[in-house]
Amino acid sequence: MKAVTQQSGLLGLLRVRKVRLPLVAQTVSVFGDMALFITLAIWAKELTGSSSAAGVVILALSTGSLTGPVTARWIDAHPPRRWLIAANLAGAAVTPALLLVHSAGGVWIIHAVAFLYGLIGTVVSAALTAYLKETVPPELAVPVNVEIRALTELMRIAAPAAGAGLYALTGMQAVVLMDIVSFTAAAILFSRCATAEPKGTASAPPQGFGEEARALITDRRLRTVVLLVLGAHLVQGFAQTLGFLIADALGRDASLVGVFVTVQASAAFVITRFQRIRALSPLALARTGVLVAAVGYAILLVPSLPTAMAAFVGVGAGLPLILIAFASALQLYGPGESTGRRALAGYSALGLVQVISIGVGAALALFASWQVLVLIMAIALFGLGAAPVRVRSGQHAVRASPAARLTQRAADEEGTTARSHDPSSS
Repeated sequence: MKAVTQQSGLLGLLRVRKVRLPLVAQTVSVFGDMALFITLAIWAKELTGSSSAAGVVILALSTGSLTGPVTARWIDAHPPRRWLIAANLAGAAVTPALLLVHSAGGVWIIHAVAFLYGLIGTVVSAALTAYLKETVPPELAVPVNVEIRALTELMRIAAPAAGAGLYALTGMQAVVLMDIVSFTAAAILFSRCATAEPKGTASAPPQGFGEEARALITDRRLRTVVLLVLGAHLVQGFAQTLGFLIADALGRDASLVGVFVTVQASAAFVITRFQRIRALSPLALARTGVLVAAVGYAILLVPSLPTAMAAFVGVGAGLPLILIAFASALQLYGPGESTGRRALAGYSALGLVQVISIGVGAALALFASWQVLVLIMAIALFGLGAAPVRVRSGQHAVRASPAARLTQRAADEEGTTARSHDPSSS
């Protein structure tokens, strides 16, 4: 395992069975999901002739992700691998309901399935975090989350094109079948993953959710990362319709938005190929991502096609680092026996902030220009990324500069934390 730590790229990690199978299983599941999501929105619009019906699909998906806490009382009472299997099988079970939709009157079924997908997705994210906590050593936490994000970004490029293309060629039935197969295949792959020593049992009493929600802000290291990530996403939702506004301002049609999405996802994948980010702590990753995204939005204020492309490269490179930091912090900080609840709390909070941000952004767009929205995002992200962080050592508080924090390694952060609790350091 030590050799893999030193060369923790994708190929190195794939040589470790405990890492390989979860990576492949999650990638298979994500491919089917992303192929179906874009197709559901297209389908809803074609059935009703209304763009709002497509928007409700996205809203239902986001709202469903907020309901993850309903499983919090049980998620840590069972091994996370069991939840990963069950959640994917649940996805395979609800997807065939889409075959009942034949007219605009059945659009409510599309919205209901999207809602359930949101719930299932939150449970899978939390269970995967708990599983990796049990099976992956701490020094591989960031590298593994980097590769999960890298593969997810590849799926963002390939899956929507595959789903939309299959829908155009053969209709919705083939897309539904593909998603059922992907859910089932993911469940089978997760069933073959290594089994860690269970932290709870099926007969263990249900556990509460509130304690782990509070843990997000009571643990200093976790609180710093969580607040930074949530703060960034509080304005990031403003960009939900930004691509369309930019395309319109440049006098281009809406197809340019697809180019923006591809450029952003490609930049997100490329940034994960830099070996150095695997050595950064979650806080350093989050700060770096926020500042890089801020630069991207600042560039966007110069209205031209080349600068727009450059801006989406910057945003695409920054956002995945923020999400990698979030997943790694939830995995690393806190007791292993409550990782599932802690991750549910984190992902549910993130989903809530995103929904609020999308709503506020949509409201602002009614009376403010897109330049105002971009300016707000750039200023807010620069402020978050450059804000000094207090690192306490005994009775003294020292302000760490952003540059120093950006290059801080995970081992250094752990050492600083240990010294802060050592009386001899006072």
